[in-house]
Amino acid sequence: MAYAELFAEDGTLWCTPELQATGRAAIRALVDGMSGNLLTDEVGSDFHAAANTLIEVDGDLGTGTSTWLYFTVSGDGDPQLTKIGHYDDHYIREGGCWRFRRRDAITDIPSV
Repeated sequence: MAYAELFAEDGTLWCTPELQATGRAAIRALVDGMSGNLLTDEVGSDFHAAANTLIEVDGDLGTGTSTWLYFTVSGDGDPQLTKIGHYDDHYIREGGCWRFRRRDAITDIPSV
């Protein structure tokens, strides 16, 4: 899965205390276990968007925050805003590429 490649070799993805992983292989397994969906059973019936990103860099390290919006697709095919949260990110330049050292995906409003 390409998503896991966005993380440093020993990077961490944290969603909840029960949904967290460290290392690309573990992140890949965690995300694959979600079947690409968080609240739906069918692949392609949900999506998310990120906005309001702020990144600060100091040498080969950086931090960032952004708002995420999670949508499900209604029975008539229209998107419905379902959850809102934010990412707290820590970046590292690894092998000339910027990667997530740690990404915390925090849910601020669990049900809209």
